[in-house]
Amino acid sequence: MRVIERAMLDVHRKAPATSAHMCDLVRNRLKLRGNRSNPKASTIEQVLLDHANRREISRAISYGGGVSKPFPWLPLVGFFVFLLPGLVTWSFAEHEAMSFASDWVYICLPLLILAFVCLALVLRRWLDAKGLVAGGVVGAIAIGALMVVLSGSIGERVAYREQVQRLDDTEAFCRGEGVPQPDALAYAPGTSNTVVVFSGTERSLSREYGAGFLDWRPDTPRVDQTHLVGCVVESRTELETCQYTEGRMMHRVRVDRAVSLHALQTGQVVAQTVLVGGMPDTCHGIEEFYGSGDNTKTGTVPSDEDVLAYLRPHVGH
Repeated sequence: MRVIERAMLDVHRKAPATSAHMCDLVRNRLKLRGNRSNPKASTIEQVLLDHANRREISRAISYGGGVSKPFPWLPLVGFFVFLLPGLVTWSFAEHEAMSFASDWVYICLPLLILAFVCLALVLRRWLDAKGLVAGGVVGAIAIGALMVVLSGSIGERVAYREQVQRLDDTEAFCRGEGVPQPDALAYAPGTSNTVVVFSGTERSLSREYGAGFLDWRPDTPRVDQTHLVGCVVESRTELETCQYTEGRMMHRVRVDRAVSLHALQTGQVVAQTVLVGGMPDTCHGIEEFYGSGDNTKTGTVPSDEDVLAYLRPHVGH
């Protein structure tokens, strides 16, 4: 019994260990693990049942050395609670992020880490320390793979944006500041050529996406897939100013559109003209004014179809 007393002291000193661990401590001390017929083992088990919760200890004792463990519901639920929003936000990052400093990355990464921490806790409940290590390895591999895929998507998106920006910069030809691009496609008269067209005013030009112009653009917005740069610049010419009572003024304005076509590879001007707009209505003896400002009469503006008709022979479409 002295041996039993020493074993029980070990058990009490190591509290708050679980009752299952108490049984293991006593068995290990007497080297009686797995011996169903040993009377000392039965005596020690009876002592434990007398000094602890009988119902809990009886569930914990297993002569084969196994211990009944509760199912890890909480970490398992946590795994799915964190994993699903983590994957959703990772998907947004994969489609939109331009760098790892994106808000989507800041959101998805902690969620994924927490999800795999929960998975490690689930495996630990079943496999002890080995399960914890296995969960950590699985989490590291999974998160690493997701980050590799994300890195590739970000790289492709950044490269695409750089190509688009480089093509947008060819708008400088419309301001007389264009720089030839040696890697652009060579202009070939009489054949179909791809064109990127910019339109607007002298102060503000943007890529033209109107019907007809889209048929000429390259399939991929890249300089090395483009032959020509087209410019359609609108200008306003004031033809006459008519003065009325109370200092009111009527302005007669004609709107023209200057059209030019430039070979992107060489910078050569392939074609250029000015499509003159229609004449505005004349000033009448009596005019109606609205508000407190002046009024403007504007002539008809050359249409996109007029521009396309002029460019079509040069473009080859």
